[in-house]
This record gives sequence, structure tokens and C-alpha cells, in this order.
Amino acid sequence: MQLRGDATLDAMLRFSSEICQPVHAADGSSFGKLRDLTVNLDDDEPVVHRLVVHKSRHERWLIGWEAVESFEHTLVQLRSGQAPGLAVELTS
Repeated sequence: MQLRGDATLDAMLRFSSEICQPVHAADGSSFGKLRDLTVNLDDDEPVVHRLVVHKSRHERWLIGWEAVESFEHTLVQLRSGQAPGLAVELTS
């Protein structure tokens, strides 16, 4: 078992502080809340690939990073005209 470096641990702690912020659609309307991020920990520098967004208690979306216009500590803003497949509803 290989232990992850300090840089990866620091990145994961930074990512965890971004959870629960609001996610807005391109028109500024509320889309949901950020609940998780997917990253590839095998990369030297972890890069976010997808966001897990909850629109409601039972409606969750997996959104590709390509659909993100901006990612700030207080808000995630989605791009306009998302390409098909960048957002997928997750089912139980």
C-alpha cells in the first residue's frame, strides 16, 4: 500500500472545504448544492473531474467539470449551453 503525499492530502482538505456551496445555472437561477467532487488521486496534482450536486433530497446530478463556468468558495456557476452528457441525473 502506497501512502499519498502531503500535496494530495492538502488538496483533499481544500476540496472538502468547498462542499455545500450553492450551484447556479447559467441564467443565475439556483440549480442545487454541491455535495461532492470526483478527482483522480493517481494524478500528481489532483484535478476535479465531476461535481455531485443535489437539487433536492432525492434528485442528484453528476456534472462534468467542462460544464463549470466558475468555481468560487461561495458559489459554483454553470456554463450556458451545456453539451449533452455533461450533466447526468443519478438514480438510486
